[in-house]
Amino acid sequence: MKLILPPFSFICILLLSFSSVLSAGTTKKSVYLPPPTNLQVMGLEDVAMLTWEKPVDTLSGNTPAGLLGYKVYRCDVLHHSVGDPDSLVFYDVSLEVGYYKYAVTAVYDMSYYGSPGDTSESDPAGPIYYNYYCSWKLPFIEPWDQGSFTFQEWSFDPVQGNWGILMTYGNPAPTAYFHSAPDQSNYSYRMKTLTQCTYGYLCADYYLDFDLKLKDSLMTGTEKLTVQFYRDSIWHDLATYYNNGSQDWAAEHFNLPGVADKFFKIGFLAEGVDSRNLGSWYVDNIYIDFNCHPPRDPEQESDSAGNVVLRWRLPECADPSPDTLPGFFYDIYRCHHPWTSFQKIFSGAGKDTVFVDSTVVPGDFYDYFIGEGQLDIEHFPVCEAYSDTLKNILVGTASVNPVKIVVFPSPASAFISIRGLSTVATAELINSSGQVVLQSTGVIDKLSVQDLPTGLYFLRVTTEKQTVVRKIIVQR
Repeated sequence: MKLILPPFSFICILLLSFSSVLSAGTTKKSVYLPPPTNLQVMGLEDVAMLTWEKPVDTLSGNTPAGLLGYKVYRCDVLHHSVGDPDSLVFYDVSLEVGYYKYAVTAVYDMSYYGSPGDTSESDPAGPIYYNYYCSWKLPFIEPWDQGSFTFQEWSFDPVQGNWGILMTYGNPAPTAYFHSAPDQSNYSYRMKTLTQCTYGYLCADYYLDFDLKLKDSLMTGTEKLTVQFYRDSIWHDLATYYNNGSQDWAAEHFNLPGVADKFFKIGFLAEGVDSRNLGSWYVDNIYIDFNCHPPRDPEQESDSAGNVVLRWRLPECADPSPDTLPGFFYDIYRCHHPWTSFQKIFSGAGKDTVFVDSTVVPGDFYDYFIGEGQLDIEHFPVCEAYSDTLKNILVGTASVNPVKIVVFPSPASAFISIRGLSTVATAELINSSGQVVLQSTGVIDKLSVQDLPTGLYFLRVTTEKQTVVRKIIVQR
């Protein structure tokens, strides 16, 4: 049980105001009518228990005259009427996962207040909130290995019908299946998951995977299985399969549009004219999960201080409003050539989109990629997606009076000439993978490339005062 203001949208829609939601025969009050007092809500999963105390007359301290009962509002809509003024509790049962707003008014006989035959309501006590939240998180995985529908809280519309679990068959065994017996005419039975929670992950794509097989009997095309998802109080169809002949096991994959920051369910609806036309539908290895969106448009540059500056854009989200975006964190990964693996060099929280790496070695090669992740409502990381790799970043250095070094020709086939060096220097030729393939130290004016394969190279020349990098193409 949590008594909190909801961080996301209510599962119930705010439809009407209290001033306009009055039952038939109830008039708006013309005098002050004390409301109930001490309204509280306690909950245990799908049950919310509301308690309150009787109104109190502010002058006498007693229960006001003419008290008839109470009205319970859920999300500003009349939900239940209590006809006994001594009844001070209401149980709201079978709730869907979500956030609920409650208020309670007192109902009075207005004969005591000069309006015989009329009733009226007080102002509401409340509002007060109940958050029936998920105690589970994606991914949802159902291999049927427990041999039970109740283990992961599967349910059925209107009843279970011919849905069952076959322990001796599956992909691998066991599997859920809808079978032909007992005979059913003009039937419709849905097997559905418990409510799935997205916890406000707006920057993600949700999907459903499962394995499906049909063992057909008469190939009439009149029996069908529809795969659905339930969102915003409506069942939406993903695909429909017909009994047009037996089909072996096939892996099915579907995106679930519009479920980010929503509560949803998955359903398998078996319908048809006569179940005797069918053998069995088999549904196995159900998997529901999501992929976070990666950071967008990564780019890099070297600044005048010899640092590497990385920039990127936040992931594309279902709701672009900055105030409603979920919590973010980001990680910076770097590979320093000739190292062969990436290392995480920084982790940050928030919505930063710039990172300056000041720990680089001038003249060296680096690869980077950026990981962008999301936090759940309890501020725990739930996923991380990665940008494209920024490859072969060459780091330069700032120099007060740099010497102009000229390298030619490019493309080169046999030699490259270096002009401008008058002191000892180290020249390194680096391939596109960051490997040093040629190195020379001294007062260098020429390098042989005739033994190198055709391709793109970088010439790094390092003196006591500066490092310069030039792009070279070797071509035969």
